[in-house]
Amino acid sequence: MRISKSDGRQTLALQRDALTAAGVEPTRLYEDMASGRQDDRPGLMACLKSLQPGNTLVIMTTATLKMAMAALADPNNNATEVARRLGLTRTTLYTYLNGDGSVKAVGQRLLEAEQGNGPLKTRQTA
Repeated sequence: MRISKSDGRQTLALQRDALTAAGVEPTRLYEDMASGRQDDRPGLMACLKSLQPGNTLVIMTTATLKMAMAALADPNNNATEVARRLGLTRTTLYTYLNGDGSVKAVGQRLLEAEQGNGPLKTRQTA
């Protein structure tokens, strides 16, 4: 989980609640409070080190996915700027969405998991 502001204006609570509601054990949650532009992310590094074959890594919140969908649906926005504003890379953005903001299969699975209609899986390790 990551938020970009540690000044109290953002909280990890919604992400934590959604992940634990989806069955993720609290001991498997990793936190960073840093800008998307910073490379030093101890929570992400600890998470990546702990991954085992067959584990699932969730890499986007549904709130961020929905914001990206709305932004890309506006023809005046471009993917580079949308990704920058949301603290994502274009690669991550295009993993979940098409250039017009429509959802790819992996993004749809994430949205369904939020609604309780499917498993919360986005990327598995080999």
